[in-house]
Amino acid sequence: MPDSPASDLTHPAHISFRTRFTGVFALTFDDGPNPRVTPAILLRLRELGLKATFFVVGERITRFPEGLAMALADGHALGSHFYHHLDWRGATVAQLHAELDLCQHTVDDVLGYHYPLRQVRPPYGHISDNLITVLRERQENLVLWQAGCDEKNVPDLSVDALCGMLRDHPELAGWEGILLMHDIHPQTVNLLAALVRLALERNLLPATTRQLLDAITAAGPASAR
Repeated sequence: MPDSPASDLTHPAHISFRTRFTGVFALTFDDGPNPRVTPAILLRLRELGLKATFFVVGERITRFPEGLAMALADGHALGSHFYHHLDWRGATVAQLHAELDLCQHTVDDVLGYHYPLRQVRPPYGHISDNLITVLRERQENLVLWQAGCDEKNVPDLSVDALCGMLRDHPELAGWEGILLMHDIHPQTVNLLAALVRLALERNLLPATTRQLLDAITAAGPASAR
């Protein structure tokens, strides 16, 4: 699990690694958009009838700018994964503002209108006191995760075969809350379907990160612990 400093992450506007959800799951994708993988994931999500949040890397948007409009047209949400995929733990408040601004401006330029990136996920899940300060100043939400996948090491198997394999990994087969995946690996497409099948078998209800943030805010700070 990525490092987590002693920052106060019980603020209702944040979802930390310590946040716990029961009976629900939400899908998120980092590191895109990717011209090969993102469209395939969007198609699979359409087949599953599910919505997700895509945390985009600003400098990668120019490689596949159409990916933003495609995701939004299908009812998905966008979040900021910063402009540069770097470790920003040592950055100043000013540097963090500039980095988030650059990602925001890139998204707006591509879309042709202002799409506020209110949900923010730092690269590698690395956070700092300065980042928490910046997010509160910007009134933006930190969105981390409860379960994560390293898809590049997942074999290219069918959905059925992946389900069988995942049942032997309780950290994935039994996950709840926010799932981190990446729309840069081809293996993600079938792995996504397998993980969703296992979640539905356990009667988990699909949600979005926005819905989870709203629920935490409504419940108050104690719910984020």
